[in-house]
Amino acid sequence: MKKLTIDTVDGAAEQITVLSVTSYEPIYRLAWLFNQQFGWNLAESDALIAMNQNNDMLSFPVYAWSDAESGASYYLVQHGEEQDTLMRIVNYWLRLESVGNAADIARKIKEMAEIMYVQEMKPTPQNNETVIFRNPLYQNNL
Repeated sequence: MKKLTIDTVDGAAEQITVLSVTSYEPIYRLAWLFNQQFGWNLAESDALIAMNQNNDMLSFPVYAWSDAESGASYYLVQHGEEQDTLMRIVNYWLRLESVGNAADIARKIKEMAEIMYVQEMKPTPQNNETVIFRNPLYQNNL
């Protein structure tokens, strides 16, 4: 699994993998399932605030956890229903920062009965999916 290298606000580079996930489970249940499967501690966090192409403010629920011991961070972001075609299929993004075993995590998620679809998102110059995690309106710049 190829990782994305994205420059952070302070100029440092970090390793980020973004997975698209489809599940009928609500975000709190999916966070609980991931916590059980991987030993994480995802918890409800501040919502991600973004603007769409019509300059409408959108809010996306987020569950997050940073592992102080390993330096890895995990963000589960839920999409709204008024999104474009891809967003109607994919209802969650899972952002993995500085996670050495991202390919193993993706494989294990695919094996979970509650998951219908998992795919690594690979930005292109025409379609940079990671922009949802780099919004200046969100103080933590997920």
